[in-house]
Amino acid sequence: STRKESSAASDVYKRQEKNDHFIEARNQVMLNIKPIYFDLNKATIKPSSEPELQMVFDLMNKYPEIIIQIKAHTDSKGREDSNLKLSVKRAYTSMNWLLEKGIHKDRLFAVGFGEKELVNECKSFVKCSDEKHQENRRTEFVILNPVVIGR
Repeated sequence: STRKESSAASDVYKRQEKNDHFIEARNQVMLNIKPIYFDLNKATIKPSSEPELQMVFDLMNKYPEIIIQIKAHTDSKGREDSNLKLSVKRAYTSMNWLLEKGIHKDRLFAVGFGEKELVNECKSFVKCSDEKHQENRRTEFVILNPVVIGR
């Protein structure tokens, strides 16, 4: 499953190969990590995503002025209102993980987008593989003040 997540992440994000902590994707500056993935209808962080959250924690300590918006997304399966609620839970799950590690609450904003920002063609009533739907069940870490890192 980790291999599928990695290839999906690289396809979706076209991550930079050089050792840069930041990436620009969809007109936003984000932390250059693999997305935090979730199982269908769950807001529990997968063990395979814990190293990525640790990287978020480490980068927030390295760059103490960074303010991050945690953007959680779902796939298009299920009802739109349920997906929105689920994405909010996922955003707060990621935020709480970082708060428990000691990141100050003023540096984190959790927002759920439900199925509003899909990264592929898998909207409602479009037949897609489980792997394609998985690409949309993600959490991204957008830097709200990229000027502090010179972007």
